Amino acid sequence: MLILPKLRYGLAVKEAGMGRAYRFMAVIPGCLFLLSSIFVSGQAPPAPQRPAPPRWPPGIEQPEEPAGPPLKAILKSQHEQVKKDADHLLQLATELKAEVDKTNSEILSLKLVRKAEEIEKLAKKIQNRMKG
Repeated sequence: MLILPKLRYGLAVKEAGMGRAYRFMAVIPGCLFLLSSIFVSGQAPPAPQRPAPPRWPPGIEQPEEPAGPPLKAILKSQHEQVKKDADHLLQLATELKAEVDKTNSEILSLKLVRKAEEIEKLAKKIQNRMKG
């Protein structure tokens, strides 16, 4: 009488297990070859180079950079605007706290909710301005 091993996915159990081992043994040398080729070359990929400034033919003048307000003046005006907005934010927050202290703890008025939204918008505006 002939005894057959149990089949898994149409292959004998022993063959299925051996197939995995052979695949594993075939993958390892390939990985080792790739790693060794990387380490043996010892070269890093070339660094990206910045494009050279354009050359202008003789007789043609290079265009000037656009004239605009100096950077320091822009930064100073932005700083002043942030200070002004921060002062306004402090004023609104103080008013909101005073109104919340006056109200009943069970009900908040629509006026308080709108003031809180205004404070939130102003804080977001200041944050965006500071980020640049």
